[in-house]
Amino acid sequence: MLFLKLEREKKEKDGMSTPHPFRFGVTLLGAASRHEWIAKVHKVEDLGYAVLQVPDHLGNQFSPTLALMAAAEASRTLRLGTLVLDINYRHLALLAKEVATLDLLSEGRFELGLGAGWIARESQMMGIPFDPAGRRVSRLEEAVQVLKGLFSDGPMTFAGRSYSLNGFEVFPKPFQHPHPPLLLSGGGKRMLSIAGRVASIITLNPPVAPDGNSIDMAEATADATAQQIAWIREAAGDRFAHIEIDATAALAGLEHFSREYFVFRPRLLDGISASQRTREPIQIQVDAVATQAAQLRGGVHVHFARVRDVREFGRFET
Repeated sequence: MLFLKLEREKKEKDGMSTPHPFRFGVTLLGAASRHEWIAKVHKVEDLGYAVLQVPDHLGNQFSPTLALMAAAEASRTLRLGTLVLDINYRHLALLAKEVATLDLLSEGRFELGLGAGWIARESQMMGIPFDPAGRRVSRLEEAVQVLKGLFSDGPMTFAGRSYSLNGFEVFPKPFQHPHPPLLLSGGGKRMLSIAGRVASIITLNPPVAPDGNSIDMAEATADATAQQIAWIREAAGDRFAHIEIDATAALAGLEHFSREYFVFRPRLLDGISASQRTREPIQIQVDAVATQAAQLRGGVHVHFARVRDVREFGRFET
């Protein structure tokens, strides 16, 4: 999976706005052997990508932090991130220790992506309660507060609705101060508003489908994306100019075209399809394809023009 770091304009001291450079990254799931994994990491770095990310699901993929530690040893320049760690799967004290260790041993190349969890069947498989969305988002908001406290100096005592700690101090402390860059992803107003207030990087997602196990690509429209950016900007205030916006791009084959819709069949990417482990066609409105990087089709020059258009669409001066 390719993702694009779509930073907007930054106003310099003289009042002129200059565009931030793109960052391009790749999301990998795993490999059949250590040799194959290291070869993939080398290829990603040799091709000039800035970031390598690993998701956090129960399917055929590596454990994110362990895979990224191996990637850190095999690379020199790659930033390394999670897209995203499900906070419901781990105790925060242990997660903080893993994150700080990975950041230290990678010498500050880690980017911490966190999520509230959204695939109901994964929780069912593990016997973990799958709480309503509002409760999961509240837990994530509290988790961010706890993790930031754990990454600071000294022991932490905390009593909240979801987490409690009694004099716990994380060792080691992260290499990056005060902590690794925080990435949050979401599609709804509350989640993106929280991200606007606390995250350095925000990944825009379409909403979760009613079945709780897939993404509703029919809602990946230009108007919906504009609304998401507006929510982030409202919540972020002055810090909006420093937030990096992510857009994930899936390679796909065009099956049908009309004046209103494109229909794509996702290609298998690193052993998994772009449509959440299915190969069913995805129908996307034309205006969404015109203004988002959700699907890339055509040659390199077409891709280049498309991602520029996406940045222009999402650019808001501060």
